[in-house]
Amino acid sequence: MSFKSVCWDITSKCNEHCLFCYRDEYCKESSLNKNKEILKKLLVNGVGKISFVGGEPLLYKNLFELIEYGKSIDSKTQYSLTTNALLLADFDENNKFTINVPLLERIVKTFNWITFSLDAPVESIQTNMGRNRNHIPRVIALLDYIRKHNYDIKI
Repeated sequence: MSFKSVCWDITSKCNEHCLFCYRDEYCKESSLNKNKEILKKLLVNGVGKISFVGGEPLLYKNLFELIEYGKSIDSKTQYSLTTNALLLADFDENNKFTINVPLLERIVKTFNWITFSLDAPVESIQTNMGRNRNHIPRVIALLDYIRKHNYDIKI
């Protein structure tokens, strides 16, 4: 029997402090070699989509190397990233968003899907839940940027 999709908590590291979070911030990350073993087992067993979550998966320093390893084993498996977007966009000195274009383009080249965490329809609730300042405008700015530049990634 093969599984269609796996959701992998690749790290418990996070750059937010959401009140509802279930992660264990003291949980030790697996080594790259151990994660390669896990990934190979998933791929050999026919997993069609692997979603990397966390914590914040972009804080796992070997994320891109791990996925490239997986693609060398099976080029058909799809990869998804769920991110809080903090590393992808920030305010500049003029209070405008600046997009981390190199990181975003690396994500687009590596992943088939990107999901932005969005937990409430208004900024005040997002903030009360522990999300970063300007979380909703940050996500909207990223969505607009991705659409404007016709990136080949599912959202």
